[in-house]
Amino acid sequence: MKKVLVLGAGFVSGPLVHYLSEKAGFSLVVADVDADKAAKLAAAHPRVEARRLDLQDERLLSGEIAGADLVVSLVP
Repeated sequence: MKKVLVLGAGFVSGPLVHYLSEKAGFSLVVADVDADKAAKLAAAHPRVEARRLDLQDERLLSGEIAGADLVVSLVP
């Protein structure tokens, strides 16, 4: 299964996550430095996973990106 990683759980992320969550054939992960924000966005969509991710932590960021087939950054 393909994995899509969305970086950022702000206002712009909501419509994209909603749209992608209705599509089949891939898993969707929303990552944000604010774990509560990511969890709140993911909670509205049963197939979406939330993760806390500090983009300043290059090791963790690289790991998340390496594990994804597509990365969409919606971080300002």
